[in-house]
Amino acid sequence: MMFFRFAQSAVALCLVAWTSLAGAQTSPAPAKSAEAQQAESVVREQVKKFYDLLMAGKPRAAEALVCEASKDEYYSMVKPSPRSVEVRAVKAADDLKTAQVTLVMEDEVSFGVQKKVVKFPVPTEWRLESGQWCYFLPPAGQDMVTPFGTVKSSRGVDGAPPKAPPAPQPLEKLSMEVSFSKPALQLPSKGEGKDEIEVSNGLNGPIQFQLACPSVPGLQCKMGQDYIAAGKKGKLLVEFKYQGTAIDGQQAVTLWIMPFRSEHKFPILPVEAAPKP
Repeated sequence: MMFFRFAQSAVALCLVAWTSLAGAQTSPAPAKSAEAQQAESVVREQVKKFYDLLMAGKPRAAEALVCEASKDEYYSMVKPSPRSVEVRAVKAADDLKTAQVTLVMEDEVSFGVQKKVVKFPVPTEWRLESGQWCYFLPPAGQDMVTPFGTVKSSRGVDGAPPKAPPAPQPLEKLSMEVSFSKPALQLPSKGEGKDEIEVSNGLNGPIQFQLACPSVPGLQCKMGQDYIAAGKKGKLLVEFKYQGTAIDGQQAVTLWIMPFRSEHKFPILPVEAAPKP
């Protein structure tokens, strides 16, 4: 079997791919030639056609869009049938003969005994063969470095079956790699104030966030940045300006760590505002 499971391979690549996406968002893109724009447009159409066929459960028809050198690998791999696929980025090489394509795929993924529907980035390579852009699979035995360890993309170079891949870590263990400076926030019950929690990323790849702030007039919650790189720190920031509804200790900020969507709640503890001098 080429890939031990397509979904696990994709999730293993997930954090690495987020790094590429984050870098692409922060770096200004250089001007592209008309030829490069045309090539990337054709690649995008081919990628969409390929994954539309896989989503429709037609892997044999999709084979026509696989490069000749990759057909044996395609025969032996577990064919994905994702729920949705979005072409996020297409970058053609200077010679316009290869292109790197980043997809955002939605599918049900197993984390140990748990299953969750998640969206995750998947990097792919496409090549121009006989005038047609086709899907290129990594050659047999090539290593893929992922946040969960190094795995073989396919059979060993000697043709022997690959060793069993490392078991995916459960969500609880992954969640423990992200730590917080304190378990709760403090804000004046009536008045103005700010507080923050430092978030430390102990994973081997970047993390992103979804945030839910209590519906209290004058209360604002945000992350100091869109993502935190591997081994780095960020901040959860809250600010309150009293507008007639007091902080009563029943509110909590909810933070989800993506792409694993592990949930963390931080109660907001009311404190008396310091008296004005």
